[in-house]
Amino acid sequence: MKVTKSKRNRRIVEFYKTLHSLTEPYRVLVDGSFVFAALKNKIHIKEQLPILLGGSAVPYVSNCILNELKNMGEDLSGAVLVVKHYQK
Repeated sequence: MKVTKSKRNRRIVEFYKTLHSLTEPYRVLVDGSFVFAALKNKIHIKEQLPILLGGSAVPYVSNCILNELKNMGEDLSGAVLVVKHYQK
């Protein structure tokens, strides 16, 4: 990531930390399409979220997102396997 993007991301995170009293570890709710796009582009979400947010981050997924991915068929079976390792 370029320095300017990293600097911008850090400023945005600091703004939300101040405004909403966010603390680490950041709990990030991810949806099925996000996981599928990351898998398609070979991006490891657990490694990239802390880099992007500038602190420790834990991806979360709800049961309805897991069920949605299962109902979408075999095309998203890889995303289902990835999502099962995230916290619920």
